[in-house]
Amino acid sequence: MRRKIFIFLATFLAFSFQLSLAASQTLTVKIHNIKSSPQGVIRIALFGDEKGFRAEKYLFDMSFDKSRVKSGKLTVNIPVECGVYGVTVLDDENNNGKMDYNMFG
Repeated sequence: MRRKIFIFLATFLAFSFQLSLAASQTLTVKIHNIKSSPQGVIRIALFGDEKGFRAEKYLFDMSFDKSRVKSGKLTVNIPVECGVYGVTVLDDENNNGKMDYNMFG
């Protein structure tokens, strides 16, 4: 009886551990060719689906000071559950939290 309980617990723990590993992953976002200007921030948003993207309803939103940019590059690790995501990146030079446009676009 003890052996059956031990085997059950070992199997349950191993299965639980595998589920926890599968449920959380790290999404690595590598951004290149960032303009070298000291002002502003780099903003990253993560979207769970197209509807959320179009409505600008993000799952994750974070901004990074440009002091973290090295040689025009920035790498960000985002913990996520397994799935499909959309990512947007904005070089927000005036730090107003939105995309600015001029008469040319």
